[in-house]
Order: sequence, then C-alpha cells, then structure tokens
Amino acid sequence: SGPQPVEPAAPVQTAAVPAPQPAGMPRYRPMTGIFSGTPLTMYGMLGYLLLSAIPIAGWIVMMIFSFDMQNDEQRRNLAKALLLFKLICMALIVLFAGVLGSGVLMVSLLQGIF
Repeated sequence: SGPQPVEPAAPVQTAAVPAPQPAGMPRYRPMTGIFSGTPLTMYGMLGYLLLSAIPIAGWIVMMIFSFDMQNDEQRRNLAKALLLFKLICMALIVLFAGVLGSGVLMVSLLQGIF
C-alpha cells in the first residue's frame, strides 16, 4: 500500500508576554501644566509683533518683556525670539552694507585711476 496522507499540525498557541522592564528605570508621568497662565492668542501674538515693529520703543518694550520675570513664560520667550531675530537682521544688514560699500569704493577708486 502507498504512503499515508499527513495531517497538518495544530497551530501553536503562544501567550502574549510583556517586554521585560529594566530594573531601576524611572516611570514617567505625563506632562501637564507646562506653561503657567493662559496661552497667547493669535491676536495677542499679532499685537506683540506690531509692538516690536516700532523702531526704538519696540526694542525697549521687548527687552522689558524678555527680562521681566513677572511676565508669562510664553510672552518672555516670544520677546526673546523677536529680539534675537532683530539682532540677526541688523548683523546681516551691516555685513551686506559693508560688502556693497567696499565694492562701490573700489569701483570709484578704479575709475579715478583709469
């Protein structure tokens, strides 16, 4: 007689084993209350941007807002970011003015020679 048909094996049942936790690892709590106070609204941020655009008064007000510890953390961070942005823009303007000014000076000197 011929070979006997083989029945398929029953699937193996495995239990879900949780991943082992390393000993001594801290358990973290969800972050709540990151910022104190109420969040800045879109109109509040727009007001700060318009206030910072005033030439001299904007610098003074943003410095007061950024260093005043009584202000909300979001307002301090926004004022610091605006001050840093203004400083970067001023440095770029001075750099480009120096490059353009030296180029104009060189052209005028060369035209006077020839």
